[in-house]
Amino acid sequence: MAGTALNMILRGKSQLPYYTDLAYIFGVLGYRAQTLNWLITDAEYNWLGGESFPPEFRLDSSTPVWISGTRLQQILQECAIQFNWGVLSGFDPDIVLDPTHLVIYPYADGNRALWTEAAAIQHPQALIEIVCWDNTLTLFLSKDPDLSRNFQAAFSEAMDLDLYKQAQGILRSGE
Repeated sequence: MAGTALNMILRGKSQLPYYTDLAYIFGVLGYRAQTLNWLITDAEYNWLGGESFPPEFRLDSSTPVWISGTRLQQILQECAIQFNWGVLSGFDPDIVLDPTHLVIYPYADGNRALWTEAAAIQHPQALIEIVCWDNTLTLFLSKDPDLSRNFQAAFSEAMDLDLYKQAQGILRSGE
């Protein structure tokens, strides 16, 4: 299994207090999530309280955010933010992107490619992708099998994304 991607879906009754509680998900990913830089795109979120609204997150959620894993973890622990939609792409710390000049813009809402057999992390340099889908499910795509195993171990209801798509009859041809 080493070297292969394992894509997961988390839906249905969950131990999360709400979809998607990224503070809990980041806790599951552990220290590795803090070591990455994160690109947040296509985000639509609810401010549920906590510390003051973080300046990195904008009420105009169409603006991409580039943030360190340490800072993102801090925000998620201090603030209650529910991501209705959005894509969080994790990158090695030596990669730096300018979010105002993205060539590739990962997105969730309307992205039919996520439901194909060949679903993959949207940005080729990203190591991990967390897709928040309409408050109803979370897609977890990773190039790191250990992170995928941690995710699956933490969420008993998580299942292989391709198996889910086949079982639901929603597997689309490559688009």
